[in-house]
Amino acid sequence: MKLVKSLLLGSAAGLVAAAGAQAADLPTRKSAPVEYVRICDAYGAGFFYIPGTDTCLKIGGLALAEYRAYSVTFGVGAGFEGASTVFSSPGVTVPAANPGGVNGYVPDLYKAYANGFQNARSRDITGFDALGRVELDARNATAWGTLRTFIRVDSYYGSSASAATGSDTGLGIYNNAANVQLARETTVLSKAFIQFAGLTAGRAQSFYDFYADAYNWEGLRDSNSNTTLLAYTGTFGGGFSATISMEDQVERRSGYASVIGNVNNTGGVVGVNAAVGAAGANFADGISNGGSRMPDIVGNIRVDQPWGAAQVSAAVHQLNPQFYGTAVNAAPPVATTGSFPIPGYNNNEYGFAAMGGLMFNLPMLAPGDKLWFEGGFAHGGVGYNNGSNMAYFQGVDYTRDYAVGIAGSITNGNGWQRPSDVDCVYTSTHCDMSNTFHALAALKHYWTPTISQSFYIGYFGVRYSAASISPYTSTAGVANIVGMTNYDEYKGGTNLVWTPVPGFDIGAEVDYLHGVIRNRPYGLAPDILLTANGLPAWKATEDMVEGRIRVQRAF
Repeated sequence: MKLVKSLLLGSAAGLVAAAGAQAADLPTRKSAPVEYVRICDAYGAGFFYIPGTDTCLKIGGLALAEYRAYSVTFGVGAGFEGASTVFSSPGVTVPAANPGGVNGYVPDLYKAYANGFQNARSRDITGFDALGRVELDARNATAWGTLRTFIRVDSYYGSSASAATGSDTGLGIYNNAANVQLARETTVLSKAFIQFAGLTAGRAQSFYDFYADAYNWEGLRDSNSNTTLLAYTGTFGGGFSATISMEDQVERRSGYASVIGNVNNTGGVVGVNAAVGAAGANFADGISNGGSRMPDIVGNIRVDQPWGAAQVSAAVHQLNPQFYGTAVNAAPPVATTGSFPIPGYNNNEYGFAAMGGLMFNLPMLAPGDKLWFEGGFAHGGVGYNNGSNMAYFQGVDYTRDYAVGIAGSITNGNGWQRPSDVDCVYTSTHCDMSNTFHALAALKHYWTPTISQSFYIGYFGVRYSAASISPYTSTAGVANIVGMTNYDEYKGGTNLVWTPVPGFDIGAEVDYLHGVIRNRPYGLAPDILLTANGLPAWKATEDMVEGRIRVQRAF
């Protein structure tokens, strides 16, 4: 028995020893060390190192919801100045009391949005907006300074006429120029740029801009443009810097107009052009943008100090208007290829813009309080005064006239004012450049650390040449239809915001606009003819009110 037990114990010991020897011969594998996300405090809060790199990354975003309500008036489309018909199809009622048989242009009740009448009953007075934003901010320290890459993508939803970031015109069955709006969802690349050793390249805020709608939600008429650019900024110590920038001309481009006259002979209907051509003959003149030939050249000089900041900006903006003439207006050369006209005039014009701004920190009132002043002038550069280039009529993908900017400015009704202004107006062989102005002041005050209020006022003015607003007659004896109008706009507003948690805002805003048209459009029919055809009488002033509620969270 003892012999059997000894044999068993010996065998077990031998097996254990052998197994241990074999295990010792096998290669060993250790688990990879866990790399935890490390905080990067070199560039402020929120940055962390991307694992395995020396790149610091900050992820951010925003969710915004709004409800808007606004007063509306009737409106007329952009084409009623330089209109395509003297009388509306199928004809115009001429009242017996029409003094001396005086006639003129009657905006069309039935035709396209471009020059039709838009009644208030068929226009939106409420609407919703929503915005979702994602941001990435990556930075590296280098021997030449910080290398930064920034990306912002915005997705919009809009459902009303002033939801310019997402809405589009919907046509009704009757009065199809009613400006009813279809909801639209649109995603845009708001910003995507690289900064390195003073260089900025990509899509960024224009270096011309200063205040750029810092506090107001409803857009003011100022300069606020996202644009694609290539710029260099030099710093000189003491807070002084200067920038020279080449910026995309297309994103500051507005439209063009003509008062030479688009003439449609209405045959037997009495009118200023009744004797021209055969009944129903159509003689059309047209204008368009030529191709971009050079970027806008933008420069600024800026100083940042504990008391605040100051900036002076200037820009050169090229215009490439094209005029398509026809035999009715014999002054421009006439050439056609089949049914497509060849431009009679190709003009290369150079406009310019200049602006100055001041910002004051007011900690003596409350921490975070700031006061802004800004004013600017542009000759042939409406986009430098007309408001945000991301707010316009046909939604954010409407890039033909990118810089009209006006749709962020309570434009659900425009009365007799042209819905958008233009860089220049053809009056003969030359395209006369417009002059535009803007001025604003804005204050932000913290009543408590979590309750703030902003106050702002703004002015916008546009002036066209005398030839743009007065009669024109071609060598064939044909007069222009309706001339341009000079315009002044005054706007004021305030918003009150509660911030219960940092980055989370609940607020309300009220805005008021007063518009003044400085001259009745030349060639517009007299009021007795307008009212006889179901239109309102011409009015030189316009007043509008807008209110909104906003909830947003930034992180």
